[in-house]
Amino acid sequence: MIWVIMMFAAAIPVLYLAGALLCFVTYWTDKTLYLKFYKLPPRHGANLAHKARNIIEWSLLCHLFMGLYMLSNPEIFTSEHEENNAVAFFQGFAKTIAVGISALTGVNSDRFGQVHTVFYSVFVGIFIILFIMEKVSQTFSRIMGKVCCRCCLDKDEEPDAFSSDLFCDISSEA
Repeated sequence: MIWVIMMFAAAIPVLYLAGALLCFVTYWTDKTLYLKFYKLPPRHGANLAHKARNIIEWSLLCHLFMGLYMLSNPEIFTSEHEENNAVAFFQGFAKTIAVGISALTGVNSDRFGQVHTVFYSVFVGIFIILFIMEKVSQTFSRIMGKVCCRCCLDKDEEPDAFSSDLFCDISSEA
């Protein structure tokens, strides 16, 4: 659900609202069903949430590339002044991106020379560089660890063992 919303939301912005509404409804539906109709679910701890977050963060890259492809369509977004001196500096970068995308996908590389596409591709490039830096070196995570309070960051530590018996978990001996 999140991947589909992120893929097409660049061209259809109402999907952000639909996604938020869908997450809200799914949360409350699952909570109601778990409390009233289902048995006690197994305890997964924080690992499941971390895995889901790690998968969803890759949808950002999908969102950016699909947005670049959709917003570069010259039949939708055209510029009256194709020669713009403000983006002349980035034209080389845009041509490099256009050749790379054209080689990978076979799409006409002329569509990536538009003014708005040049700016979008520059910011996508910057984001990808920062994203790769974070994945390789965990730089921004360490900075947030030093800036943020330790009380909220240490909550991810898991207890030694889980059991499915609620009474065992809350007893004084446990």
